[in-house]
Amino acid sequence: MIFSLISKITLVLLFIVLLFNPVNIQAQEVQQATSSGNASLFESFWPLSAGKTIDDSLYFLKIWKENLRGVLIFGVPQKAEYAIFLGTKRVLEAEKLIQTGKKDLAEQTLKKAFEQFDLAEKNIDESKDKKQPLGNSLSTIKPRITNLVNFLPVINSQTSEKVLQKVRSIQGKI
Repeated sequence: MIFSLISKITLVLLFIVLLFNPVNIQAQEVQQATSSGNASLFESFWPLSAGKTIDDSLYFLKIWKENLRGVLIFGVPQKAEYAIFLGTKRVLEAEKLIQTGKKDLAEQTLKKAFEQFDLAEKNIDESKDKKQPLGNSLSTIKPRITNLVNFLPVINSQTSEKVLQKVRSIQGKI
């Protein structure tokens, strides 16, 4: 009798866990991205996504968290990789803002992306001057830069061309 009750409770708990499992939610997001035509963007930059944008009231928390994380990163190649990560996030945020018709905010966000890519380029140059190899960071940097070179011309913005030139400059250095 007790065994039967324990097994029933276990089955109910298992059902609840499976019902509310985040994998189900993630699968729906992938399906929505594919059906809305953003599949190539989603696939190119996975696992990155725009997330909160500059028009969100909690955006400052995202920036605060990113800045804190950046302070805790040591090593010039790792700092370059992180700057490219942040620059890519800003580009994705700008694309999201353009899609929602907020071009002024998208321009501000692309300027922040440019700043991150400029910082990444300086870190790459410093790494080369110190004769430090980019090492494992290179395996993350190269695909992101390649995807950005292919994606940035699609963004209809004044600043995107400037960002694209900076990304191409980085691509020539790695």
